[in-house]
Amino acid sequence: MSNSSFPAPTSIQKKCSSIGTTSFIIGIVTFILLCLFIVVNFVYNNYSFYIPTAISSGSIFVFGGSFLIACVGIGLGIAGLAQKNGKKTFGIIGLCMNILILLILCILSILYVVFTAKYGA
Repeated sequence: MSNSSFPAPTSIQKKCSSIGTTSFIIGIVTFILLCLFIVVNFVYNNYSFYIPTAISSGSIFVFGGSFLIACVGIGLGIAGLAQKNGKKTFGIIGLCMNILILLILCILSILYVVFTAKYGA
């Protein structure tokens, strides 16, 4: 008896989406920039995190850059999820990381505005 009527099993592995992987990497880079922003401002303020003076002129660029990079990461994560071929794992992780980082940046912005209005700059 031969099993010629059944095709040989083929192993088709999906590759990870390169756009989704890029979103994931951008999320990691943005997280590192966010940590750098917090650590530099903590050291700049003599190891106290007083919000109104926490924003030095150099860290505004890091903060704004993190915001823009997170927005790009969100766009790439959505594009990675929209692709038909490939795994979507890194796209999902990258999208979640970038949204979380964007929320943290928004919370820090709101805290800065509130504390500046309350205590002055």
